[in-house]
Amino acid sequence: MTIKSEAKAIARDMAVVVVCAAGASTPAIRRLDDKAFETLHRPMTDDRSWRRIWWILSQAGWFGSVVLVSAVLAKSGRLRSATRVFISAAVAWVAAQAIKKATGIERPWDRLDGVNKTGGTPLGTAFPSGHPAVARAVAGAVSKDAAVPLPLRAALALLAFLVPAARIGVGAHYPLDVIAGFCLGDMSGRIVRAILG
Repeated sequence: MTIKSEAKAIARDMAVVVVCAAGASTPAIRRLDDKAFETLHRPMTDDRSWRRIWWILSQAGWFGSVVLVSAVLAKSGRLRSATRVFISAAVAWVAAQAIKKATGIERPWDRLDGVNKTGGTPLGTAFPSGHPAVARAVAGAVSKDAAVPLPLRAALALLAFLVPAARIGVGAHYPLDVIAGFCLGDMSGRIVRAILG
C-alpha cells in the first residue's frame, strides 16, 4: 500500500467529511439530521436495557480500547501492527478534536427534547464523532495485516460499524457526525497503513 494507491479512497473519505460538515452547518440539513437522529435514537433506547448495550459498544471507540488492542498485539509479538493501530487511532482522534473545535456543533441532548442520554458527558462538541473515527482507524490499520488473526480483524471491523450506531444510541451524536467520524477514521487508517506499511 502506498499513498498513491490509496489516493482515491482517501479523497472519497475527505469529500464525505467536507460534505457532512457543510450539511451539519446548514439549517435545512441540520433539521433533516435532527429528524434522522430522532427516528433512529428513540426506538434504539425505548427499552432501557439497550441503553447499557449501546454504551458498552461505544467504548470500542474510546482511546483506552486502543491502548488495550495495541498492548495485546505487542504482547503477542506483533509490534508493527500494534504501532500501526496506535498511530492510526491517534491521528483520527487528533483530527476529530481539531474539526470539533472548528465546527462547534452542539450535541443532540443540547438541542433536542427527549434524548435518552446514556453515560457521561463527553469532551468537545458533536461534529465529527471521535469514537467512530477511532474504531474505524483501528480496524483499517489491521484490515490487510496477515499478522493479525482473522477473528480479531473481523471483530474490529464489526465494531467499526457498530460504534457509530452506538453513539446515536447513547444520544451523543447525529447521523452526520458518525458518518463523518467513520470516514475520518477510514482516511486515517489508510494514510498510516500506507506510510508504515
